[in-house]
Amino acid sequence: MDHNARMERLSNLYDNQSDLFHSAVPLPSQYSEYKSLTDYIPAFNEDLNIDNYQLNDILDLKEFDDSVFAKWKAADLPVMIVAGALGTLSSVSLRKFFADIHDKLGKLSAGKGGHAGEAIDRVPGGSGGSGGTGHRFKFGHDILNPFEIDWSEYEKTARSSSFPLPIWLKKIFFWYRHLFQDTFSKEGLPLPGHSLLRYLLGLKSSEKKIPIQVLKMLATIKMRDIAGSAITNIAMGAYLWGTEKDIKRVVCEPNYRAYSLMLGANLITLLSGLLIPPPNTSLNWGCIPIIGYYSYHLIKLEKRIRRELSERDNTLNKNDQILKDNAGLLNSLSLFNDEEFNTLLEYEKEVEVFYRITVEKHQSVKAYVKGE
Repeated sequence: MDHNARMERLSNLYDNQSDLFHSAVPLPSQYSEYKSLTDYIPAFNEDLNIDNYQLNDILDLKEFDDSVFAKWKAADLPVMIVAGALGTLSSVSLRKFFADIHDKLGKLSAGKGGHAGEAIDRVPGGSGGSGGTGHRFKFGHDILNPFEIDWSEYEKTARSSSFPLPIWLKKIFFWYRHLFQDTFSKEGLPLPGHSLLRYLLGLKSSEKKIPIQVLKMLATIKMRDIAGSAITNIAMGAYLWGTEKDIKRVVCEPNYRAYSLMLGANLITLLSGLLIPPPNTSLNWGCIPIIGYYSYHLIKLEKRIRRELSERDNTLNKNDQILKDNAGLLNSLSLFNDEEFNTLLEYEKEVEVFYRITVEKHQSVKAYVKGE
């Protein structure tokens, strides 16, 4: 029974009592303990006060940073494609520029900053001449394998050099400088560890089981590719910086949009480099670590979002159960107060009967006194 229904029943009872005693003589003082129903209402209302009952509190939802979600813009996809293609086009256009630098350094002696005539350009068992197509895959150009090198020649170069470094450190410096300068060449520098693969496959310097053109496209590090991947990331990063209005949102803070666009641009650079016709075809290894970086952080961000959503779902499910429990408690309280209310009404009805009998007796005595 709701509040309005209770009040209607009380009002009807008051009206009946008012009609009954409207013209009646007040009751004698000994019956004054039978008070009007209104005197009982405050105590009854206190019983109805559900604040006295302990209800389960609703659990608070944890704060959720929705800024990590992708908020795509209309220009995002076109800019990503352009930035990715720009990296590949830059690599192709820089091919001759870097090759000219390498060729110039290849004609200078070590003392003049070049690497002309150094031992690793002469493959043992070969013609004895310097260089040659594919010679870097055959000898001395694995940055992780210093055991193929005749260090005695590098020691001569180191001793004739005026660099203020220990002899052993200068030998390593000249070797690494040679390898670095070879990344400027059209062919590029073979991937670190390629000599180990050569041994595992049982390849000899005179064998050509793997076409050299395939190795040049897929298994070399080229400075032009590194420059192209840098241009891709600079272009994409500049666009994100301009649209996010906050460098932290691009570099430091988890950001689904920034991560995915940077990943997409580098993937386009990587794949488009393989689609360029020879001799410009190249697998851009400079993009690989960047792709790995953004892939890792996207997976990490995805797991974080799923975890936080799961926590919120669990909280909402618990709150749903709390609401059901509270609804059950409130319903039981309502039924309990209905019983109290009905008991109070029965008592008041008994009071009304008593009043009615008293009035009838009073009227009889009054008639008797008047001799009626």
